[in-house]
Amino acid sequence: RHDGGRDDHRSAARPAAHRARVEHPAAMMKQQLGFRRVRHRGRGRSEFEFALLLTAYNIKRSLSLQAA
Repeated sequence: RHDGGRDDHRSAARPAAHRARVEHPAAMMKQQLGFRRVRHRGRGRSEFEFALLLTAYNIKRSLSLQAA
């Protein structure tokens, strides 16, 4: 969205808020689940491995939300 050249701190904060929502799960997957790089060659296997990782993340997150 173009705001006509005005300096608007709200439009600058929006990408930062989105980045924070994305970076937290990525950091958790790297640190707690040990996902540094894919173990397989080929896009299909890599996508499957990433899907399993996301499933593990979602299960872990749902368990922590249920405990709260």
